Amino acid sequence: MKHGFLISAYKNGKTIVELVHQLDSADSFFYIHIDQKSPLFEDNDMLTIRGRPNVVFLENRVNVSWGGFSHLEAIINLINESLRNKELSYLHLMSDSCLPIKSRTTIFEFFEQNKGQEFIEYIKLPSTNWAGGGLNRITQYHLHDLINVKSKVNRRVEKYLVKV
Repeated sequence: MKHGFLISAYKNGKTIVELVHQLDSADSFFYIHIDQKSPLFEDNDMLTIRGRPNVVFLENRVNVSWGGFSHLEAIINLINESLRNKELSYLHLMSDSCLPIKSRTTIFEFFEQNKGQEFIEYIKLPSTNWAGGGLNRITQYHLHDLINVKSKVNRRVEKYLVKV
C-alpha cells in the first residue's frame, strides 16, 4: 500500500526534512508545496531531500495567504500532482509544522488494517468552538487573499469590509 504525503510549507525547512526522514520508505511519496513568498525553496535543508525519486517539489507555487482561498489552491495543486501516481492508496494532508507521534510502521499498519476506509474529520455547524458558530466561514466572503489579517488593524479593516 502506497502513501502520498501532501505537505503545505512556508517556514519550517528542518521539520520538512525530519518529516520525510521519519516517514520515508519504499511505500512513501512526498509532494511539497512551498509558499511562493517563502525562501524555503532554495533552503539548504531542502537540498538533503531534493532529487530523491519519491520527493516532488511543486513548480506551480502559489502565494498563500493565511485563511485565504490561495491555501486551498495550493492544496488542490498538491492533490492534482499526487493523483498522477496511480499507485497511491492514501493521501495525507500535512503542513510543515507536522511531525508524526507514532512510528512509520505503526502508521502504515493502521492503514493496512483499515484498508479502503477514509478518515476525514468534520465539525457540525454552528459550533461552539468558533465565534458566531463558524457559519460566517461559509456565508461570507473573506478578503484574506487581499488583506493580511495577521495584524489587528488589518483584521478590523477586513471585518468592516466583510460587513459592507
